[in-house]
Amino acid sequence: MRKYFIFGGANIDIQAMLSSKARLAESNPSSIKTTFGGVGRNIARAIANYNSCYFISAFSKSTLFIPLLDDLNQHSVDTTLSKVFKNKDTSMYIDIVDEDGVVIGASDMSLIESLKKEDVKEAVLKTEDNDIIVVEANLPYDVLEYILKNAKGYKIMDAVSSKKMGKVKELLILTDLIKLNNLEYNMLKDTKINDYIITYGNALEIKIGGEKYHITHNKVHSLNPTGCGDTFIGTFAANINNGLKLAIIESIKAAAASALILESVPSKEDINKITVDDLSIVFEEIK
Repeated sequence: MRKYFIFGGANIDIQAMLSSKARLAESNPSSIKTTFGGVGRNIARAIANYNSCYFISAFSKSTLFIPLLDDLNQHSVDTTLSKVFKNKDTSMYIDIVDEDGVVIGASDMSLIESLKKEDVKEAVLKTEDNDIIVVEANLPYDVLEYILKNAKGYKIMDAVSSKKMGKVKELLILTDLIKLNNLEYNMLKDTKINDYIITYGNALEIKIGGEKYHITHNKVHSLNPTGCGDTFIGTFAANINNGLKLAIIESIKAAAASALILESVPSKEDINKITVDDLSIVFEEIK
C-alpha cells in the first residue's frame, strides 16, 4: 500500500487582514487571527483530505505545540516520526494582507533549521518504492540531500521561494518533480531538472513524463493567499494516481478553495464546493 511522507516545517501563522489598501508608517485597521501553517504542514493537511500520511518536522515543547500537534493528528496526519525539541520556541509566520494581496510576510525558521540528518533517518528508512515523498526547500541543505539520496519512492520538491533555489539547485536532479513559480524557474534554466509544475497565478505549465501542457483557468479573487501553493502541490501528490489531468483539475479546485477561506488549507467539503465550470480550466498540449 502506498504511503505518503512529507518533510517540512510547521508553524503558527498570524494573519492581519487590512480593511483597505495598506498605508505605510501608520496603524491600519484590520482583523487579526491566528491559524496553523508552515509549508510542510500545509502540504500534509492537503494530502490528508484524501490519504493518511506521515509528517516529519521539528516541534517545540511550548504551549503552542499541543494544539498544533492535536490538529494534525485529528486530520489523519501521523507525527510520530517528528523531532520534538525541549528548549526552542515554536516557529512563527506573520503576514499582512490588504486588498491587493500580501503586503509583507516574516518567518522565523530557526526551529526547522535545527533538524539534523539523524532526526529524519527513521522516516527515510521506512520509505518504499511505491511511496510518495514530498520535501520543501526550507529544510537544511544536508537534510534535504540525505532525504533525496536515500529515500525510496517518487520525490516531489516544493521550491518555496527563489531565494531557496540558489541553495538547492544541485539537488534538483535527485527529485522526480518540482513545483515552482516563473521567477524560480527562470533561475534554473541552466540547471538539469526532471519534471516540473510552473505556476503563474491563473495559469500553469506542467511536464510529467511524455505529457506537457499549458493550463489556464478563471482568476479567483483571493481572500487569503497563504497556503494556496502548498494546498495545490499536496492535493496533486494525493491524486497523482488518478491521471495527470484529473490530478491537476482537483489541485486547481483545492487551491481556489484555499484562496477563499481564512484557514491555510481547505477541507474536502470546501474543495467540493468549487466546480470545473466555476474555473473554466483549459488544457493546451505543448509539443
